Amino acid sequence: MQDTVLVAAGGSATALAMEFLLSDEGFTVYRAEDRDGVHGELDAGACRVMILDAAFPDGGGFPLLEALRCDPATKRLPVVMLIARCGYVETEKARALGADAVVEKPFAGPDLVDIVRRLARRPQARTPRVLELADDGRHAMMHHG
Repeated sequence: MQDTVLVAAGGSATALAMEFLLSDEGFTVYRAEDRDGVHGELDAGACRVMILDAAFPDGGGFPLLEALRCDPATKRLPVVMLIARCGYVETEKARALGADAVVEKPFAGPDLVDIVRRLARRPQARTPRVLELADDGRHAMMHHG
């Protein structure tokens, strides 16, 4: 399976630049311009890494990151958070909410590619196979994965 990246940075020039940069490096890139777009791409299940802009439309990237981490389907998805100014407070907030990496805008292309490539190779970036068996007679459930 080819490495896929979801760029959630609205319709910005930054999103377009990331799409070209990552595509040139062999990634399949999907873009989302709003929350509905993010959920649509994630529901398709093909993304290994997400790049999320803190200035994302529809309420911002921080609340979206928090929602992703609360959802069992996306809690393990590696997320790179883009922040305009990587001050201590912003960086710590992103990390506390579960960002796997924090990158300051403007970013260096090779650095972003290296981060995305590293995160795409992590085991949790792979879509886990889940097997759930329920026995209503015994009121028991077994979950594996």
